Amino acid sequence: MKMRLIVQAAWTRRSRSEAAKRPNRESWKQRTDTHMRPFLLNVFFYRKFIHAKVMHRPTRKVISVATTNAKKYKD
Repeated sequence: MKMRLIVQAAWTRRSRSEAAKRPNRESWKQRTDTHMRPFLLNVFFYRKFIHAKVMHRPTRKVISVATTNAKKYKD
């Protein structure tokens, strides 16, 4: 049983020759990160205003937007 785990672990790693053939290949975390944490909060600070938006990372669609650049906040 222990030997089998070692063989599986060695099989999943990339060899040096494979890494040399595809140097720009994303890691497992980079490939699965958008699906594991699908929502992204972007907050921009510009002088006295704040802009925030929530995006769905896999589809890159903006779900909601909020900003302080409105008439009721300028008073």
